Amino acid sequence: MDSRVSSTTSNGETKPVCPGMEKAEEAGGLQRGHWNNKMEFVLSVAGEIIGLGNVWRFPYLCYKNGGGAFFIPYLIFLFTCGIPVFLLETALGQYTSQGGITAWRKICPIFEGIGYASQTIVILLNIYYIIVLAWALFYLFSSFTIDLPWGSCRHDWNTEHCVEFQRASSSVNLSSENATSPVIEFWERRVLKISDGIQHLGALRWELALCLLLAWVICYFCIWKGVKSTGKVVYFTATFPYLMLVVLLIRGVTLPGAAQGIQFYLYPNLTRLWDPQVWMDAGTQIFFSFAICLGCLTALGSYNKYHNNCYRDCIALCFLNSGTSFVAGFAIFSILGFMSQEQGVPISEVAESGPGLAFIAYPRAVVMLPFSPLWACCFFFMVVLLGLDSQFVCVESLVTALVDMYPGVFRKKNRREVLILGVSVTSFLVGLVMLTEGGMYVFQLFDYYAASGTCLLFVAIFESLCVAWAYGAGRFYDNIEDMIGPSMAADDGKVAVPKDGPSVVSWVPEEGEKLDQEGKDQVKDRGQWSNKMEFVLSVAGEIIGLGNVWRFPYLCYKNGGGAFFFPYFIFFFTCGIPVFFLEVALGQYTSQGSVTAWRKICPLLQGIGLASVVIEAYLNVYYIIILSWALFYLFSSFTSELPWTACTHSWNTEHCMDFPNRSAAGAAAPPVNFTSPVMEFWERRVLGISSGIHDLGALRWELALCLLLAWVVCYFCIWKGVKSTGKVVYFTATFPYLMLVILLIRGITLPGAYEGIIYYLKPDLLRLKDPQVWMDAGTQIFFSFAICQGCLTALGSYNKYHNNCYRDSIALCFLNSATSFVAGFVVFSILGFMSQEQGVPISEVAESAPSGPQFVCVECLVTASVDMFPRQLRKSGRRELLILAIVVLCYLIGLFLVTEGGMYIFQLFDYYACSGTCLLFLSVFEVICIGWVYGADRFYDNVEDMIGYRPWPLVKISWLFLTPGLCLATFLFSLSKYTPLRYNNVYVYPAWGYFIGWLLAGSSMSCVPLFVVVALLKTQGSFRKV
Repeated sequence: MDSRVSSTTSNGETKPVCPGMEKAEEAGGLQRGHWNNKMEFVLSVAGEIIGLGNVWRFPYLCYKNGGGAFFIPYLIFLFTCGIPVFLLETALGQYTSQGGITAWRKICPIFEGIGYASQTIVILLNIYYIIVLAWALFYLFSSFTIDLPWGSCRHDWNTEHCVEFQRASSSVNLSSENATSPVIEFWERRVLKISDGIQHLGALRWELALCLLLAWVICYFCIWKGVKSTGKVVYFTATFPYLMLVVLLIRGVTLPGAAQGIQFYLYPNLTRLWDPQVWMDAGTQIFFSFAICLGCLTALGSYNKYHNNCYRDCIALCFLNSGTSFVAGFAIFSILGFMSQEQGVPISEVAESGPGLAFIAYPRAVVMLPFSPLWACCFFFMVVLLGLDSQFVCVESLVTALVDMYPGVFRKKNRREVLILGVSVTSFLVGLVMLTEGGMYVFQLFDYYAASGTCLLFVAIFESLCVAWAYGAGRFYDNIEDMIGPSMAADDGKVAVPKDGPSVVSWVPEEGEKLDQEGKDQVKDRGQWSNKMEFVLSVAGEIIGLGNVWRFPYLCYKNGGGAFFFPYFIFFFTCGIPVFFLEVALGQYTSQGSVTAWRKICPLLQGIGLASVVIEAYLNVYYIIILSWALFYLFSSFTSELPWTACTHSWNTEHCMDFPNRSAAGAAAPPVNFTSPVMEFWERRVLGISSGIHDLGALRWELALCLLLAWVVCYFCIWKGVKSTGKVVYFTATFPYLMLVILLIRGITLPGAYEGIIYYLKPDLLRLKDPQVWMDAGTQIFFSFAICQGCLTALGSYNKYHNNCYRDSIALCFLNSATSFVAGFVVFSILGFMSQEQGVPISEVAESAPSGPQFVCVECLVTASVDMFPRQLRKSGRRELLILAIVVLCYLIGLFLVTEGGMYIFQLFDYYACSGTCLLFLSVFEVICIGWVYGADRFYDNVEDMIGYRPWPLVKISWLFLTPGLCLATFLFSLSKYTPLRYNNVYVYPAWGYFIGWLLAGSSMSCVPLFVVVALLKTQGSFRKV
């Protein structure tokens, strides 16, 4: 096309011609270089645009300009200015393979001044932006103390006006006109030693100068080898701040007063939209946070490969930037809400922006937190990393522009490194002026004028005019299409820029256009485990869960101690191993999920797979609620004093009684209605439990956030199928064993541990006469082995055909039972200690609770769905979307379980929907299907074809006789001994509650007979044809 100035490389790739570059290459100059992969480019841009402005500017602007109402102008500027100009600069760099000056020279020489203007701004940024890093490093080093130096007025830099007022209740002389806080005095008198004006620069602050030198040394070595070094460094500098942000967010939202702070942040005030300043703040924030008009995006894009899809990258990065800003607001304003409550002042008095937030407001809040040095280190380390990659990318932008202007000079061995050194040294020396006692005034001049929103907006106008009118929007559009293909116009929607129109960009889908079908109809392979260990660890992670830790030990103690092992091992060998092996082998043989596997071997009993998927769906909804509770307790544990150990909190009642050592408290009996602080924390703080299922009450938003976090983690554990699951389980399936060993060692060394273990193992053979003992043994086997849930079939389906699944199954079953046995020592050694300390029988402290897995459950459901509809779901991106849909749907339904009455719904799911009755029912049909309908010998032949030999005959005998007989007997007994659910053995559900419970249970079990009936009715001919 005549609008492109391009040439063809030796490998056939089209790229634009740059005369200067050709001369450099002819002179033997070094190649310009490319990113090694897309991730390096994405992380580099993310590191540049996601910086301090996201943390300290956006939340303040949102609060100041109408809370949630501020998103209206912000999103308007995002879609009409932010994304269009962001794409313009990135695409310009990628198309021209030039830096921030020569890129403009190439497409429109008369507007080359745009490049000079952007690099002038970058030069000024390089000088003053890194000063913030020097301050942050100073604070970071000052945080490595037991008592933070800005937490008190006892230092030599404090004045007589310094007043410590961490809490309003302990404040003194707050009304004094000249009173200052130790935080402000540390900032102004210790860090800055600020003079009375710019006319008095004063002495150099040598400590800050050393911090600045350290910042420049780090920055230099991050970019001294160009994209080769930058592309590696950003893997840490662009990602680790997110970890810090998540840590601070979790800590923030669990603080008292956090809800009020977040409300101040987001509460919408639509009347503020009439103020033009709100719209100006939205526009300047977009330009600031997106690093627009600085030449950085052009420089980074210039190292992309020519056919990289920069359009998709830009969209993703813009949304990532805005999303980070939004989330950062929760972290910041939860802390500010905490400060406001602790000091008893309006939040408007503690809310600040810019350096005032980072070096005054947040340090003041940190002092009030337990383990304040830890939180100070986390915050300032995050500030350093956020600023560092923004800084070295700015330097990289300037260096790229200079090298591309004079390639014959600088694109030679070591010349580039010397240039970076020259830029760094010069900027360091000039920056020393800002580290004098009057340097803060110089810094403010740079920040307010040199790199202001006014400058950026001015440059943005000329950028848009140059591309849209001088060069031609349609022509540039053709250039982008040449790089990324027609997807921008056909697949992803069209950027509505007129051929000769202005650069206001919006997303408008083209009607009547169809997706390019080439390559779309090809169905992807299912995938396989990379090695046996991934399969073994995935199954181990699925079957070894909470039930091993808190259900088996309790059942063992309750049902005769050591005598319980007798019925347990009978079910273990006759039901556990045979059905476990059956499901794994079925998946491996058919290479199908839990529904289509049964369809392949016996279409009439396909309802078995559907029933297991229904149970799995219920598990996905309710089991993860336990993880949200666990996360809540985990976050609540990051305090010097655990919140469930005392009765001094706002959620405690007058019946709360501390009894850490009742045996030493005297013989006086406790009040009749007394409760422990642990119980009140659980029911009143965590659950906020209502009076019954009829009163669901309000949503527990803290639990909702924990549930959201659990689902996010779950999603990213499986979003790439076995590729991601197989890697995650190396940690999730092994680390709990380390914790178990630590707890075991600690438990057995506690006083009273021996008595607890005796309670756990002491045999009572008379209990074997009770049929309930045998029922508990059978249901525990089915629960802990994840039988009849479809998970084992799904995981086995990713095995290689000749994998020895028989040996794997036996090993995993023994591992599961051994883990349960060892966990009993951990649990009952602790219970023995509690019993001795409280002076009560162990029966009063021993309790049980629900059990089950999570992300493998989701993987099972996804595998079943994909295998049922492979042409629709086994395509690029479809599987991820399916997982996302399941996650979102389960999360939304799960919100009902984190309301004040949600515990009653949870108990219904646990007692009915995924009960042992359902699992026993399905197991009967599974073994009948394999043993009698498909044929035990026939399936044995299939197994022999896979592993090379026939398994132990007891397995086949179990399939034919023992397993169906025992499971059917236990199932019928469970029905005859049915007792209606009661919460805490006290609350009786209404009749409609029990109806819902049985409806949940029947929805899975009815799948088997209903599918048989439907299949018989739909199929013509004899029974054999079905």
